[in-house]
Amino acid sequence: MSFTVVEIWVDADACPVVDEVVKLASDQTVHLVHNHHHQINSEKDNVELHVCGDRQDQADHMIYNLSEPGDIVVTDDLGLAALVLSGGRRVVRFRGDRPTNGDIDVTLELRHAAARARRAGKLSGGPPQFTEEDREKFRETLKAVL
Repeated sequence: MSFTVVEIWVDADACPVVDEVVKLASDQTVHLVHNHHHQINSEKDNVELHVCGDRQDQADHMIYNLSEPGDIVVTDDLGLAALVLSGGRRVVRFRGDRPTNGDIDVTLELRHAAARARRAGKLSGGPPQFTEEDREKFRETLKAVL
């Protein structure tokens, strides 16, 4: 499948790789979607800021409704990833992995099982600290997708 005009949609609340997306995607339009509690600025010509309210999942709905098949969505939100994958978008997560329609259901099931284990006191803690290695893997993955 070949894609012509590609736009990049970033779920920008708490996104550690906004700068990397903007630097690598100089030929694409980058949409930074965030709620009004986060201050994000960019003076780059290819960056469009989209501020949404703070209702739960409002940024997710904005990204889904405004992006198009073939676009790239940068998010760590697995629910949003599943939604946009089903609509023909491509996903890159903050640590550089790329969920697909073939594996997103299993990933969501694992997330649900981990949440159940945390509630039962069998598992504690969150994801590991975001590292420079994660940042580099993200850069490499985004370059390959572009």
